[in-house]
Amino acid sequence: MWGGKMEDRDNGSFKAAAVRELKEETGVEVTEDDLTLVVTYTLPVEESNKEMPIQAEVYEVIIDESTAVHCYEGQAVARFKSLSDIPKEKLTYPLRRIIERSQHEA
Repeated sequence: MWGGKMEDRDNGSFKAAAVRELKEETGVEVTEDDLTLVVTYTLPVEESNKEMPIQAEVYEVIIDESTAVHCYEGQAVARFKSLSDIPKEKLTYPLRRIIERSQHEA
């Protein structure tokens, strides 16, 4: 699971940012069409640990098991079959809160 933030070159597109971040951080190249939206959420200021709300989109992408995945940022590469398989302590606080809120609202 990787993440990042939108940059000017993403032209306001969460999908473009996700494609770019995945390539930069893992070397895995996908297209926007390969992404499946899991959840869109805005984390309020009081829950974000930031000075402003965090707006986020979480995507899933399926890659072949033979695809090489590198870790250019962080410390390790791990593959998970679903969000529920990811140890919560491995998630950033905002992402953990977004996933918890989205599961609670579902």
